[in-house]
Amino acid sequence: MKRFVRFAFLAAALAAVVSAVKSMRRTDDPLPTPATSPSEPWPPLRADAAPTPDAAPAPNTPDPAAEAPAADDVASPRPESTDEATVRVPEPDGVPVAATPTQGASWTEPTDDGECPDGYPIKAKMSSKIFHAPGQLNYDRTTPDRCYVDATAAEADGLRAAKR
Repeated sequence: MKRFVRFAFLAAALAAVVSAVKSMRRTDDPLPTPATSPSEPWPPLRADAAPTPDAAPAPNTPDPAAEAPAADDVASPRPESTDEATVRVPEPDGVPVAATPTQGASWTEPTDDGECPDGYPIKAKMSSKIFHAPGQLNYDRTTPDRCYVDATAAEADGLRAAKR
């Protein structure tokens, strides 16, 4: 058995030496040469071979007569202008939404100083989908994107607990 191991070792060493010598003697360029030499000019483009822009296709405009419903099918008329149909959103009154958590919400935005408000101790990072509970290793240095009421609420939003 000793003889076989010695033979295998010497054969592997010989193969490594042969491979090293072969790669050192190789004079091939690592980059292939281009099909045409750079001294040859590019062939000129023919004017008749140039692509011509096609006429723009007509936009698909529906036929108003074909799509108009019968008078009996219409339950209530639509308003002609979109101004009447728009819903106006009230302007914020200057109080940040993050500072006032809503009653019964499972998460809220952090305060302006980057801390979670009272009642929302779980810090969550949405980029990593990880949440940190108080007492964990990185809890104090985590700047949250969201603050949760408890770990089950964070898990319900698809986040996982930090491993440390």
